[in-house]
Parts: sequence; structure tokens; C-alpha cells
Amino acid sequence: KEDFLNKHGFKLTITAFIARAISKALQEYPLINSSLEGDTILLKRFVNLGIAVSVEQGLMVPVIKHCQRMGITEIAKTISELSAKARSGKLNPDD
Repeated sequence: KEDFLNKHGFKLTITAFIARAISKALQEYPLINSSLEGDTILLKRFVNLGIAVSVEQGLMVPVIKHCQRMGITEIAKTISELSAKARSGKLNPDD
């Protein structure tokens, strides 16, 4: 854990592993990552995964976009960046 933090500058947490597992599962079982428009089921080819972040006002849920394209290190970095932005009040609507 300490080696990863020293090498990359952010923590590798269990959340990153869970996000990666969810992303892989959604690719393997695409009906879980689908939506219904009228009578048509739309299968998504991408995984946009919301991560709950505790902030003073309650919870914020920034989104890791295209999570399926990321490795564990990039997911951990994105979680770290989005969490910091949420806690400092600097999330923008696209986040």
C-alpha cells in the first residue's frame, strides 16, 4: 500500500478493486448495463460508474466515465481526483 502511494501519489483502495470488478461484470453481463426506451432494450458498450463520496452536505456521486477502458491504477487515480474535487466543492456538472 505504501509503495503504491509513494510511486503514484494516491492511495490504492478497496473501492478501486470493487469498481474494476463491477466494470468487468457489466461487460460480461451486458443486460445489467442496459436501459429501456419504449419497447427496446439498449445495451450500453460503456460503463459509467458512480462512486459515492461523503461530503459535509451529505453524499455526492461523481462518475468514473468509461471505466471499462481503465486499469486498476487509472481507476484509483480517478477515484482520488473525483473524491478530492467533491470534498473541496470543485466538481463540475460533467463530473
